Amino acid sequence: MTESDPLIGREFAGRYRVEQLIGKGGMGHVYMATHVSMDKRVALKVLAPALAGDPENADRFEREAAASA
Repeated sequence: MTESDPLIGREFAGRYRVEQLIGKGGMGHVYMATHVSMDKRVALKVLAPALAGDPENADRFEREAAASA
């Protein structure tokens, strides 16, 4: 995916550096990222800002993340 994304290159929680967007879904975006201290590639799913304020959506997002881990 070639579009410009403001998260590319940013670091989350002092642990994950976002490398590239690898997918989009109904609840957010999935990025390839690097766990900085372990130098390990990971997938990082980010909840869409429009959904973040709704506790039901946030709970669903967390359940999906736990299921995929």
